[in-house]
Amino acid sequence: MAYTLKISIEGSRKPIIWRRVKVNNNITFETLHYIIQTLFNWDNAHLYQFYKFPKNDSRLFIKTEKDMEFGREMGFVGNEDEDDNFDPNDPMSVFLHSHRDIYKLVNKPLLSDILKKEKDYIIYEYDFGDSWEHKIVLEAIDDETLIYPICIKGKGKTPPEDCGGIWGYQAMLEVFKAGKPKTEVKNYKEWLSFCGYSFPWDENEFDINAINETLIIDAQNNYEDFQLDFQ
Repeated sequence: MAYTLKISIEGSRKPIIWRRVKVNNNITFETLHYIIQTLFNWDNAHLYQFYKFPKNDSRLFIKTEKDMEFGREMGFVGNEDEDDNFDPNDPMSVFLHSHRDIYKLVNKPLLSDILKKEKDYIIYEYDFGDSWEHKIVLEAIDDETLIYPICIKGKGKTPPEDCGGIWGYQAMLEVFKAGKPKTEVKNYKEWLSFCGYSFPWDENEFDINAINETLIIDAQNNYEDFQLDFQ
């Protein structure tokens, strides 16, 4: 089966930066991470996680092994099935057990295990410093089986890496639109050039053909290039 997902960068505005993509529902969240990196032209240079905080329910975190190991070392991530103090006869224990944080590895649950019906959603966070949060909403389900994921539509250019998150990006855009202070314009231009970005910065740039070509190549290579990058 295939899922149509709408993925939007939280906090983006004028334009809202989003992509609509169709994927098979039996992919892992690790594969979805690779797809999102290509959809938004991110560099796969930082840690990431998926999470969901439902009302009146357990919080769900889907993390990489590296991030999970760090969490265990710091003491805020327990083993997935660990709950030594659970007492089924104690109402408070039952409540805490049903609301405990749940941690899963990105290569374990399938997309269909978490997103099961239309309007279900989860958050993808990329780069814990800049904290780029992407809301992933399941828009439609059909019986198609895809050979490759495909980007159907989208809008907006992805912000540059390490620019300070959505607020840093908005500040950069405001300086460019105003054309002043000139010192800040110059500093931003030099920084973009140093980081390998082109100028002038076109916030509306979106090349769906290039994205789909890369999605096909990534899938054909079984996402090996991503696995060589930082994890």
